[in-house]
Parts: sequence; C-alpha cells; structure tokens
Amino acid sequence: TTGCQCKSDKLAAGNTSTPVSNDMNVYPNPSKGIVNVALPNMSDVSELTIYNISGQVIYSEKISSDNNIDVKKIDLSASPQGVYIVRYSNAQVVKTSKFILQY
Repeated sequence: TTGCQCKSDKLAAGNTSTPVSNDMNVYPNPSKGIVNVALPNMSDVSELTIYNISGQVIYSEKISSDNNIDVKKIDLSASPQGVYIVRYSNAQVVKTSKFILQY
C-alpha cells in the first residue's frame, strides 16, 4: 500500500442521477453551473456553505428541518470554473465534499 488513507465522498465524474443515500451528495460533478446537493436526514437547523478553492464563501444558507428539503438546487453559473467545497453542518454532524464547475 501507499500509506494513503483516503476517504471517498461517493462522488464521481459524470454522476448525473439523483443519489439514494443518507449522506450528502453533490451532483452533477463536474457541473456546468447548477449544482444539486442531496442533504442527509435533518433533525435540526443546518447550514449549507460553498467555498471556492481560496476558502472564500460564495454561498451560504441556513436550512430548517421544518422545510422538508431533500435536494437543494443552487445556481453557481455566475461563479468561475474551478474546484469548490460544499460544507453541510448541524449540531450532530459536519460533512464536506468537493465538486468542479466546468463550462
């Protein structure tokens, strides 16, 4: 082995179908501007934040479990191409995932 302990966030290039999971999933990846974030089961107020590769917040939203949102559609078409990080957090869990904007 190489000694690398890598964690898979179940993301794959070309993933365009809606995932079925209790984990957070971001699709399609790569995206042409519209990103879907499949949210895990929420039992609390959660925060969804998207950062560019420099760590700047480009999108942030607090989501209440009362909203019954399973998939959040986000339009990032005004953002430049590149690698982005999605962070989902609530009182119990923090999840992160990467995706690519590619026009």
